[in-house]
Amino acid sequence: MSDRDGCVNGVGPLISVVMSAYRQPAFLNQAIESVLRQTWSNIEIIVVDDASGADFVEQYRLPPGAKLLIHDRNRATAAVNRNAGIHLSTGKYIAFLDQDDQWVPEKLAWQAAIMERDAAVLLTFGHYCRIDAAGVQKDKQPETPKLQRDLLRQMIHRNIIHCPSQVMMRRTAFDTIGLFDETIRGAADWDMWIRAAAHGAIVQDSRVVTFYREHPDQWSRQGMLITTASVRVMEKTAEWTREQRPDLAGLLRRRCGRWLREMARVQIRTPDQARPAIATLCRALRTWPGDVQALWVDGAGAVGGKPGERDERRRGRCTRSIDGAVRTRSSRLNCCCFQSACRP
Repeated sequence: MSDRDGCVNGVGPLISVVMSAYRQPAFLNQAIESVLRQTWSNIEIIVVDDASGADFVEQYRLPPGAKLLIHDRNRATAAVNRNAGIHLSTGKYIAFLDQDDQWVPEKLAWQAAIMERDAAVLLTFGHYCRIDAAGVQKDKQPETPKLQRDLLRQMIHRNIIHCPSQVMMRRTAFDTIGLFDETIRGAADWDMWIRAAAHGAIVQDSRVVTFYREHPDQWSRQGMLITTASVRVMEKTAEWTREQRPDLAGLLRRRCGRWLREMARVQIRTPDQARPAIATLCRALRTWPGDVQALWVDGAGAVGGKPGERDERRRGRCTRSIDGAVRTRSSRLNCCCFQSACRP
């Protein structure tokens, strides 16, 4: 991709705003309004609709000049929509805005200034605050993460960028790190941030730039989707870092094991998923044998049990069986490794 700045009458480089939409016209219109309130004027808006249907699309209040792409079938992943928007974009910088989020008016101006100061910066992100479905700001707000010197290691340990709506990227960055991985449904953004951390500079702005809406229909509330995708991100990252950063191998195995444990937590809460949960726990132990907490699962879905029980386990005095009872270690059948689902 070429670095097309789109500068018009000295107002600054063109910024492409890529918005993914699906059957939430009220939220999308509010998000568009927050774009139109930006203090940065040189903007193009690109809305990619995931086959919502004519009844929904006709409710979109798109400003003149906005681009609208409608998929002919539902792809069920935001990565496809974002990639399509990137292909349609012409700006020097690309900012992503999910349909249920909103921006503060200075968001694009602040981030464009950061990118313009240093050509080595591939990505910048700001902080966020949470709002509810009605747009009311919640009382408890997340803390601003502090970037560490080894940003790749930090990003693997935890996705410190809460949502794509916080981010602005340089257009040419996609030539270096590629587009969003459309095979990772539910965590393709995390995979992108990890790759960006490995290939160029990332700058954090501690100011709030995004209002992140929490509501029941969010993908992030689908536990099985998120845990499965997170395991895939760890496995994929382990593949390409094997030669580049062999020092990360232990961390990746440990994090993959922990995400597998979280997957088992979701499964055990699902009817008729007890045996798959046991198999997932065994996979977690094979991935990271040092994760003692993965040895137990209780009927309430609490993998690892209570903190006091963890202390007892470290001293080798108790386990937690599938029915939730705490037993002595001598009752070996309570350990998932001795369940029939784990036998070769």
